[in-house]
Amino acid sequence: MLVPAEHLEKLPNPLLLEALMYVDAEGYEWIAEVVVNEETRKKLYEVWIKDGKKLSCNIYV
Repeated sequence: MLVPAEHLEKLPNPLLLEALMYVDAEGYEWIAEVVVNEETRKKLYEVWIKDGKKLSCNIYV
């Protein structure tokens, strides 16, 4: 659901996904999820979510 199928095809299997969660002073919940290369730690993909709604996703491979 967070990663479109056409992006999954370009990413490694399995994924190494790092997630960050933050609630700001106004009560908004922010989630950033980043897929990184296991060996190089290079960022391959990221998705940003605010209050359960996907704002953006970027693929870097």
